[in-house]
Amino acid sequence: MKGSFVVVIFILVFINKATAQTFTRYTTSDGLADNFTTALTIDAEGNIWIGTDSGLSKFDGTNWTTYISLSGLVKPWISSIAIDAEGNKWFGTNDGVVKFDGHNWTVYTTSDGLADDYVHAIAIDADSNKWFGTSGGISKFDGIHWTTYIPSDGQKDHNQKYEIVSSIAIDTQGHKWFGTGYGVFRFDENSWQYYSLGIITYDPVGAIAIDAQGNIWCGCISLLAKIYGKCWTRFYGKLTDNWYFPISVDSQGNLWFGDDYTILKFDGTNLTKIPLPCFAIVRAIAIDAQGNKWLGTSDGVFKLSDETSEMKH
Repeated sequence: MKGSFVVVIFILVFINKATAQTFTRYTTSDGLADNFTTALTIDAEGNIWIGTDSGLSKFDGTNWTTYISLSGLVKPWISSIAIDAEGNKWFGTNDGVVKFDGHNWTVYTTSDGLADDYVHAIAIDADSNKWFGTSGGISKFDGIHWTTYIPSDGQKDHNQKYEIVSSIAIDTQGHKWFGTGYGVFRFDENSWQYYSLGIITYDPVGAIAIDAQGNIWCGCISLLAKIYGKCWTRFYGKLTDNWYFPISVDSQGNLWFGDDYTILKFDGTNLTKIPLPCFAIVRAIAIDAQGNKWLGTSDGVFKLSDETSEMKH
């Protein structure tokens, strides 16, 4: 059943910074595997793990370690990264899933049970199950067994269009949220709930994040949408031109988005736009324990230090 929605039109207050932001840029000249970065996350020790379109890099704040070949996958395109409770790193690639335990690399493909070798997203639930969004549906891996799901809206012969799953988030109740090319699905292990944004037939959801209040935030084409319960709140306004923008939530509950040449902060009412120092598309965002924003872009990695003063107008 489709979720109902409430349309809320916001007049967004744009904020310029009174002083320049502090950006630090890292590229291949520093040790990055490739300047076109596609995924980024931070481990418990504060290491930055960076996926690119031709390999993997780790940055500990001083030293770089680059892995070009992941257990036989030569220059893989890394689309997503997740870290489990044991510290194992899981990488989604265009040629399967790769697990790295710090010493050994293990590759999983369709021959093992993966739904499709093109993996777009990874999430890990409280029971350590790994969930993979692929071009051929969703795979759940419990460490031994694989289970494949295709999201269903309850209509016969209409499931194929939901096979491409581009984003995943898991809420505090253990519900799995999947972004597809045609809206969002919630899965509770027994049933599917389908949410359509109700804008156009094709509703690609490139990013999902969950805030401390349990709101589900979805990044779509030039649109930010929030879902709570069964209701959508759609935030109109020119947030971004890039539908596949990432979303991250900081410790104060602010949302951070990537865009073409810009990083955006949204506090629920006001939108702050912070231009990057060069032309680059932001494709991944992670926030470290000090509140620094790490941005994986099409032209290297940027570290955005703590904010300076703001001036509204």
